[in-house]
Amino acid sequence: MSEATRKFFDALERHGHERLLKKTNGTIRFDLERDHEVDHWFVEIRSGAIDALVERLSKQTKDDSERRTADTRDTKRKPRTSRSA
Repeated sequence: MSEATRKFFDALERHGHERLLKKTNGTIRFDLERDHEVDHWFVEIRSGAIDALVERLSKQTKDDSERRTADTRDTKRKPRTSRSA
């Protein structure tokens, strides 16, 4: 992974809590390919707290990983609760 990429995600994590995202919860996945490897960066936001982590895979294992991710995507989501106004 490039130094610029690592610095970008490190800066997000160092920023810590973002007040404007205090009602936001979720995970954003970035798939960055470079030199026959794929870096999966995950940026997790929980009530405004920002956390970044990376998972590195070779391109050979990328297809298997994507299938596993697609298979588990729905099981990782929390059920939504309805709100009454």
